[in-house]
Amino acid sequence: VHRAVTKDGMDVAMKIQYPGVADSIESDIDNVKLLLGYTNLIPEGLYLENAMKVAKEELFRECDYELEAKSQKRFGILLSGAKGFYVPVVIDDLSSKRVLTSELVPGIPIDKVALLDQETRNYVGRKLLELTLMELFVFRFMQ
Repeated sequence: VHRAVTKDGMDVAMKIQYPGVADSIESDIDNVKLLLGYTNLIPEGLYLENAMKVAKEELFRECDYELEAKSQKRFGILLSGAKGFYVPVVIDDLSSKRVLTSELVPGIPIDKVALLDQETRNYVGRKLLELTLMELFVFRFMQ
């Protein structure tokens, strides 16, 4: 993800996919499957073909930034009335299947929360739990 400024001066975050990432999924998963077949690392009862099929589908979805933009917009609508949550606006004119551009929202990375005071850590923990429960039981949609 890269920080950028649009021609009109708006700060944005641009998620740009490395060239060839989506094209390599099929062969990468097939290679993993081949390697696992030569080892005893596969748990008994795991249906490798099905697991690899699901992995491919999920990875292809992860590489489709148009789908991600659509999900981000949906999530923004779902959370619009929820206090303490904000979903950055997608900039459609600067987004594509391999580029996702959103408004840049100030904040701190989740891995830095542990460095904050206890009250703030508790707040973030409660909000994450609240979000997860809403995703699972209210929205039935996870982002």
